[in-house]
Amino acid sequence: TYTPTSRELREGLANGDIDLALAAADNAVLTYESLGETVILMGGDSGMNEFVMVEPDGADVVVSFEDMRNRTLIVDWPGSAFALQAYDVLKKGGGLDRDQYGVVSVGSTRKRYLAMMSMLNNSEGDGGSMDGEQATTTYDGCMLNMPFSLLATANGGADPPAGGSRKQLKNLGKATDISGPYQSNSLFAMKEWINATESSNNTDKAIRFIAAWVKGLRWSMDPANKDAVVKILSDKLDIDEETAEQTYGPLMEPGFGLEADAQFLWDGFENVLRIREEFVGGGPYQADEFVDLTYYNEAIRSLSGSDDDDDLETSGGAVGSKGLAHFFGLGLGIVGIVLMPNLVYALL
Repeated sequence: TYTPTSRELREGLANGDIDLALAAADNAVLTYESLGETVILMGGDSGMNEFVMVEPDGADVVVSFEDMRNRTLIVDWPGSAFALQAYDVLKKGGGLDRDQYGVVSVGSTRKRYLAMMSMLNNSEGDGGSMDGEQATTTYDGCMLNMPFSLLATANGGADPPAGGSRKQLKNLGKATDISGPYQSNSLFAMKEWINATESSNNTDKAIRFIAAWVKGLRWSMDPANKDAVVKILSDKLDIDEETAEQTYGPLMEPGFGLEADAQFLWDGFENVLRIREEFVGGGPYQADEFVDLTYYNEAIRSLSGSDDDDDLETSGGAVGSKGLAHFFGLGLGIVGIVLMPNLVYALL
């Protein structure tokens, strides 16, 4: 199940419509704070986020984070995950406090990309809300991950409206270079679901799903399969092969893209908790309050000496009738595409 916003994912998980969620680890903490106890079962990636901004007025300007002062940042949900990471980037990179720029909620990475491009084309935009009010169509910056950050900067200055001009979109760099390590996409569940005595096979479902994911991830990250992965990215994300090729390298970069065997980044999660406490309160929390890698470790053990693709496909189908939900993050989205034949679920 694809959820257009992280809020829909959190609510669906909490009300029992879904069993397992794949999204930025901060969403597990937010769900815990507002909807019920959660447990993180597996890591995934560091988000591949880059900060993209519309160039300010002025000829030959040097774009900096400080230029977001009194301008508008667009986010998925103002109190979660990549929005909070963006606030931290603007504070560390530009010295900006949270009240020195506006925030508009428009939804997922794809929606933020489309909103920025729509605004640059002087069309109506995707709307959104800011403090309950209808948003303007003036969007100035956002966090995007690949390939959207590549597409935004490549397309941001092309083909201006007839008789007019259009500003460029500038990439100000990797969020992790400014904000620090970040545990992004992770697998998590409600504690009530994973511990349910009347459904004792829930833990088995989780273990088998993790095993399927990791085994497929190993195939995806094997350099011998690069050409096949690039082709899948191009076909399924509907991007040209050059952009897919440019996406592949950062995708395979530890600390920015995918982590081998979907390992959990403890330092990245500690930074997630630090950012959440600083910008929205809550806590203080200890990282191990939210994480139980027992099921992950069991899944890794189950893969030892196993090369049976049939086992992988069966594992992927074992998530259950309510199944898996995900919020589109690029690491997750790309891995989902690559693993789709083995995991059964069409994650995009």
